[in-house]
Amino acid sequence: MTESDTQTYEWTDSYRLGVPGVDQEHRTFFALLRAIELSIEERDGLKAHEALQNLRLYAENHFVHEEEFLAGLGYPDLAAHRAEHAEFMRDVRVLEATPGIPTALAVRMARAWIGQHILGTDKRYSRWMDETGAKGKVYQPTKA
Repeated sequence: MTESDTQTYEWTDSYRLGVPGVDQEHRTFFALLRAIELSIEERDGLKAHEALQNLRLYAENHFVHEEEFLAGLGYPDLAAHRAEHAEFMRDVRVLEATPGIPTALAVRMARAWIGQHILGTDKRYSRWMDETGAKGKVYQPTKA
């Protein structure tokens, strides 16, 4: 990994949607990415693979929560949102299951996807919530 690959990828207010539960779950994504980065820096392949598995499991649960929330609000772009989630899950599963794929590659892919998804796709539903008055709805994820 190069120095830019190990550069800390941290939560900033630019990722804030204004939906506290969603924002908290998104912060956890950043912590999970950092755990992968640290294990790579420590050159602990087993730990890095386990951290990648944790990211996948967390993403699965978060996506279910977020999709249920948006369905309950009647979000009109939910099908496209679900499709992006499915694409990410497919990519992570391929990286996780392919021998010889460096975990660093998975980190770069996940960083790029999560950043783009939150700042693009998720910000769209946040704006929609503002426009429709749905921002006051409480995000309460189901226990998976």
